[in-house]
Amino acid sequence: MWTKMFDINISSIATFVALLPLFQKASSQDVQGVIYLDQPKDIEMGLYLSSWPSLQECISKLQSHDTLAAETCLQNLATQGRDKDGVLNLLTQIQRHHGNLDQAWETIDKAIELSPKQHLHYFQKALIAFKQRENTSFFLSQWKWHVRTKDAYEQAMALEPRMLPYRYYVFYSYINTPAIGGGDKEKALKIAQEGINLGFRECFLMRADAYRVLDRFSDAFRDYDTSITLRIFKKNLESFRGAGYAAMDQRDWTRAKRYFDYLVECRADRPDSYDCLGDYFLAVGDTLNAIKTFETALEKNPKFESSTEKLRRLKSKE
Repeated sequence: MWTKMFDINISSIATFVALLPLFQKASSQDVQGVIYLDQPKDIEMGLYLSSWPSLQECISKLQSHDTLAAETCLQNLATQGRDKDGVLNLLTQIQRHHGNLDQAWETIDKAIELSPKQHLHYFQKALIAFKQRENTSFFLSQWKWHVRTKDAYEQAMALEPRMLPYRYYVFYSYINTPAIGGGDKEKALKIAQEGINLGFRECFLMRADAYRVLDRFSDAFRDYDTSITLRIFKKNLESFRGAGYAAMDQRDWTRAKRYFDYLVECRADRPDSYDCLGDYFLAVGDTLNAIKTFETALEKNPKFESSTEKLRRLKSKE
């Protein structure tokens, strides 16, 4: 039974090998020294090795592109009964990258049956559910997979509260979900504070976002300032974009400029970074710099509609 269960085809192994370098390097757009917070994509090889040392030989063969030997290694481990749940988890990751999400869901459930207190199994389950959510356009299906993703991350965090990816997803789920759907901003604040108490400096930015949505702007701005000092940034722009507009609403022009400048520094590749900074210049009456900044946004993406429209209106007044 076990040999059949681990009958991994060579194309799946090859797919995983091809993706290995992507797991281990930052984006070419990332600024050196900045810690980018982002949705987790994979279980890193180091976590596999620390949890299941017997996988080292198989992973080494994958990394050296010896797919046949890697396949044999995994099958041998399964047959010998060594770290069966870890082999299942690694197989799940291969299946997920190969797009076999239903098969991966079944495989990780088998791993959970073998070791229900292993947090990495729930992490893997969350990754599958999140990918399912991305792949569907039907609202009810998206909601179902969102709930499954959040539940899996909560189970993982309960087992291992010192894993930041778990805390990250659960936190933003509570922040971004309406209260009628289970959102809870105060609970999100608590999750961020617990992370700070555990020594996660990244959680200062999360706490800042919680304070902002709770309209506690002084506390939020303090934590955003701390996050800049610590060089923490949320990769999808959400945090410092929100911080900048909140500062503008509070007429704190110094902080608004600081937050949008940091947005541009950390994501100079994104036209919306410059679009936000252009809005600041408009708000303080600096039309010349607003025009220059919107033009820079369009250099990044000539089809960026927000800056196109603002630039059109500004130039029509000249």
